[in-house]
Amino acid sequence: MLGLALAACVAQETLLPKSPAPPVGIDLGGDWRMTDDYAAISREIALAVRITDGIDERQLIQQIRKGGPGRAGDTGGVAHLFIENAPDIRITQARHALFISFGRSVVEEYRYGELRIARIGEATAQRSSGWEGDDYVIETLDRERMKVTERYRLLDGGRRLERLLTYRSRTMSEVPVRQVFERAPDS
Repeated sequence: MLGLALAACVAQETLLPKSPAPPVGIDLGGDWRMTDDYAAISREIALAVRITDGIDERQLIQQIRKGGPGRAGDTGGVAHLFIENAPDIRITQARHALFISFGRSVVEEYRYGELRIARIGEATAQRSSGWEGDDYVIETLDRERMKVTERYRLLDGGRRLERLLTYRSRTMSEVPVRQVFERAPDS
């Protein structure tokens, strides 16, 4: 009986809405260039996804080597599919939303205080975005309880921008990946 009660408690996590009100004097807008090694950061992100997506790759590889396609339960979290990455980003901070352009090819809109279902093909995830103090926070949570939190904050009086990506597995282990950007000279 206790097991059923615990399972019900863990079964469905939901995201909470964040503040729709931008803090006074905080403007994340501008063109930003990554100060870190982009290839190294990309490898860190790939490792974070592997650690937190919920797929036991060793068992999956063994199953495939034996000639099988893997088990139906080998599907993992998909929250990471909703996260973009690029060495250059442009942020436009409008009255009700942030628009983030990743590498000038993908533009994502994040409405302040929004709580919605995001979709990429058949993949769906809950998405919450808005302000927590001076930070802009975007959370993406999938059905497998994999969660990715993006936190944007200004550093050094607005000359630098920190993007902290935290990948969380269904077992609640977390892997952070920190990116630092400098404001482009012409921004």
